[in-house]
Order: sequence, then structure tokens, then C-alpha cells
Amino acid sequence: MIRLAKPLGCLVLFLLLAGCATTIKMEIMRPAEVNMAGARRVAVMDFGIPPENDRAWTWDELWALALAKMLNLETARKATLVEKLAQYTTERMIGTLANTNYFEVVNPGDISRAVIGSGKRNPNPIVIGQLVGAQAIIVGDITTLVNRAEQFTRIEKFKDKTTGKESETTVLYVKRTLELDLTYRAVNTSTGAIMATKTLEDSNVREVRYADRSSLEAEEAVFRGMIDAMLPKIAKQIAPYKETVYRGLMKDETKDPEMKKADELVKNNLYDSALGIYLDVWRRSRNPAAGVNAGIMYEVLGDLDSALATVRQVVDATANRKAMGEYNRLLEEKKDQEELLRQL
Repeated sequence: MIRLAKPLGCLVLFLLLAGCATTIKMEIMRPAEVNMAGARRVAVMDFGIPPENDRAWTWDELWALALAKMLNLETARKATLVEKLAQYTTERMIGTLANTNYFEVVNPGDISRAVIGSGKRNPNPIVIGQLVGAQAIIVGDITTLVNRAEQFTRIEKFKDKTTGKESETTVLYVKRTLELDLTYRAVNTSTGAIMATKTLEDSNVREVRYADRSSLEAEEAVFRGMIDAMLPKIAKQIAPYKETVYRGLMKDETKDPEMKKADELVKNNLYDSALGIYLDVWRRSRNPAAGVNAGIMYEVLGDLDSALATVRQVVDATANRKAMGEYNRLLEEKKDQEELLRQL
């Protein structure tokens, strides 16, 4: 489950909490959007390019093209921009998946040698999976590539430096539009079924004076930057990943000195000691902040079940709205961790 807004949300949450309560920085594992637990050895095929006419490849066409590329059946010629980008995507995809430390990756060269050695000319995903011992195959393509430049004019005012008189002139501009859509499929080699299909999109639009068009970054470099930005998102879609989060302690409205003492312990990373004090205060006074903060201590110490049980007690006993919000958050964390266990 990729959460594109989460990093910004975490930053905003941190800034809000930093001014009013103690915060704790945590690094936790998140489950991937697609459960690839049964497919830890993955083969990556060469990425394809969009067809010349305005349509999308069918699955059979895309598979045939990937096989032709892998088996060197294409005619040798100078690579076009989109072909260079497809090759770049293949190489970066292999490195990205390997760097997750979740997958063992089989590259197209290894697949090619295995297929050629087997004598099979048109293997399907099941056969390739058997040949290289992979439980899944990643097959992708650059679905859309737009590289368009348009000229237009704009009326601009300028002031004569000598006379100070304002005049108008027509200035020629260039508008460059770059768009790239990347699609990949994870294929189960036991059944040949597509486990997931994901598409990522990016664009870059620049307007400059025609006389300054040399200041535009080279198209290939811009497209590579788009691909580089997409690949970490792909990794999070199919492999568990680490995320930095911030937990803010609930502010104590009672001014209990024991609560202040516990907060100081938290600031010094003495979470076990702080937990003991929060629990004592909660049992003694039914202070919602003490109960909620005890739950957060349990979470920081890796005991989500105790965190949920403690905060649930606070909700039942006080009906505190902040406690209810914390309880719902912990429920979502519990679901995430259960899904993560299924993926590990």
C-alpha cells in the first residue's frame, strides 16, 4: 500500500507536535501493496517500448517482444531514445529490486542463457519460471512517451533604458512537454496469471524563450530522472519497506509532577521506565494522557497488543476523543503489522 502523501503528513505532524508535546522518532516496517511472499526469486524481463500507432500492447504482444529482446532476435541498429530509456529502466529495475534485500533477482541475460540452453523457442512464463527457478516474472514497458516542442509568441513589455519609455514586443517562446508512463506486471510462474499490474506517470513542461532554448536540460536526462523517481515507488509497491514516523505524547492537562518526570524519561529514550510511571498514574488517577502515553510506550517497545489493550481501557473509562483517535490509529498499525508478517 503506497502512501504518497505520508512523508509530507509525517513532517506536518512532527512540526505540530514538536511545539506542544514530546515526540518520539520511530523507524518501522510497512507491508507492500502487493503480497509477493511466495515469489522471493524474481526474474526481470527487458522492458518494452510503446507501439508506433496510438494503442497499447496486448499481453501476448508484450510477452513476444520481451522474448525477442531477451533472445537477441531483433535487428541490430542504433537505439532510439525510447529504446535507450527502456534499457535504462530494465537495468534500474534490477538494481532497485536487489537493493530491497527482499528479492533474489534473475536478470534478462541469465534468462536468455537458460532459454537458449533448453532449446525452447517460445517459452511461456511457467516454463521460464521452471528454467531459472523464479516464482515470479516482472514484465514491463514504457507505455507512453511524449516528447513534444511547440513554438508560440507572447507580447511582453519592456522599458527603454535611455528614454524610460515603455514599449511592447513580440517574443518567440518554446514550450517543451515531456511525458512518460511506465507499466509493469508481476506474473506468477506457477499459474501464468498476472498477480498485479501497476502504472506510474510523470511529466515535465518547460517554457523558455526561443533564444534560451539551449538552457533546457537534455530530454534523455529528464526522462531518466522521471524513471529514477518512479522506481522507489515500485519497490514499495512490491516489497516491505522502512518508514520513519513520529509519535507525539498526549499533553497532560493535570500538571501531575509524575507525568513530567515520565516525559523527561521519554526524552532520554528510557521508555521502559517511563512506561512504569505512566501505568502507575493511569491506575491511580485515570488520567487519559497517562493511559494513552503508556500505550505509546508499549508501541515504541514493540508490543502492539498491550498498546491496544491499554488505550482501549482509556477509551472505555473516559470516552476521551484523543484516546479514541489513538486507538483507531493503533488498530491500523496492527492491521499493517499483520499484513507485514504475511509478507515476510
